[in-house]
Amino acid sequence: MVGVLKDNSKATQCRTILKVLRERSSSTFDFRQMGIASPAQRIKELREKGYQIETTRINSIDHTGQPHGGIALYQLISEPD
Repeated sequence: MVGVLKDNSKATQCRTILKVLRERSSSTFDFRQMGIASPAQRIKELREKGYQIETTRINSIDHTGQPHGGIALYQLISEPD
């Protein structure tokens, strides 16, 4: 399990996202709990580097118990050669 990031650089955020996605699908809320404030931007950067990451929109409940629709759930499909 990945905890909260101690180093919040873009590179660390991207490495953390990849580490998590290699193990399981994860949502925007999951990444924000790890300290990644803008996971969509990091996912975009990874895609530009050749990572194929699928996005599915889901309904989810945040840490306060509030329901939200359209939350991104990311799944790593393939990595660049």
